[in-house]
Amino acid sequence: MKKNNLQNNSFGYLWFRFFLWLLMFYYGIKFIIDKAVRYFYFNEETYEEYWKINWLLLIHILAGLVVLLIGPLQFFPYFRAKNIKIHKWLGKIYLAGIILGSFFSLYIAIFFTAKSHWTWAAALIPLSVIWLLSALLGYRAAKNGKLQLHKEWMIRSYIITFTFVTFRWLMKFSFFAITADGRDRTALAIWLGWTVPLFINEAMLNWIKRRTN
Repeated sequence: MKKNNLQNNSFGYLWFRFFLWLLMFYYGIKFIIDKAVRYFYFNEETYEEYWKINWLLLIHILAGLVVLLIGPLQFFPYFRAKNIKIHKWLGKIYLAGIILGSFFSLYIAIFFTAKSHWTWAAALIPLSVIWLLSALLGYRAAKNGKLQLHKEWMIRSYIITFTFVTFRWLMKFSFFAITADGRDRTALAIWLGWTVPLFINEAMLNWIKRRTN
């Protein structure tokens, strides 16, 4: 009976995870169309105060988009099992995208954003560091043959990657109108955009481990 319950729970979790990935894919594509594509027109109106560092921001955006698009494919077990070499190569591109994206995000936050909007910079700096560390820890786990740990860290890294989609979605809620300054609202949305999803992920991961042990 216990075995059947575990199988049913695992089956239900797989369907939930599949639905979650579809939802993330939908919002990811919507984010690219609605928010990211306009930066490729490369004009001062779009970049606003970031026009002075337009190439740095564009590289950050490009790197983030590559990671955003590669991520879901990497987590599908069937694709991974049938295309292990492609999975490894995409994993290297994924890691390179995070290294580039986090480096330029850190640079922009420290040397540009902090001068005018310290609350936003204070949200971006830890986000960039944790984005990089989660991916590096996932890569290290894979090199050491710890595949389950590798998977867990890469899921965390993708949750953090998805922050810029999540916070745009959160900004639509009237709750964020309580703060007067737009940068303060953005900073709050950024913090919530990765801390809450990570907490939910850790809770689910611990629940699954308890049920299967």
